[in-house]
Formats: sequence, structure tokens, C-alpha cells
Amino acid sequence: MSEKPAAMEFSPDTRLLSVTRQAWYVIGSDVLGPMGHELVPFETREDADAFLHDHAAKRILPFGDVTQELLGDLDAGRF
Repeated sequence: MSEKPAAMEFSPDTRLLSVTRQAWYVIGSDVLGPMGHELVPFETREDADAFLHDHAAKRILPFGDVTQELLGDLDAGRF
């Protein structure tokens, strides 16, 4: 039997933060996550555009446009 932990410990990773800030986020799609409506991240604007059209999404946002207010609206189903 393995002595590996059941869950991984997460630590800050500056590479992940950099990728997160460069991503494009699609909101208001017909794809729901475990918490309901969620931001769906993409590395390129082209991939985000394709997803928007394929999944009846409402908007594409860069990281700088993601605010606490937007996240609250997302939780309430407002896009």
C-alpha cells in the first residue's frame, strides 16, 4: 500500500499566476461547472471565440476585467 497523501498540497506557483493573467475567460455558456456558472479559461482568444460560439456563451473577458462584482453576478446567473 502506498504512503502517498490522499490529497495534494497546493502552494503558490508564479508560473500559474502568469498563465492565469494571460488567459481569456468565457462567461454565460451552456457548460456548467460544479459550482454552476463559472469562468471558462482559454489560452488564446481564438479558442475562447470558438467556445463562445459552440456553447451559446455571452462574453469573453481578459483577466483585468474579472472583478468581484462580476463574480457575484456570475453566481447569480447574470452575465
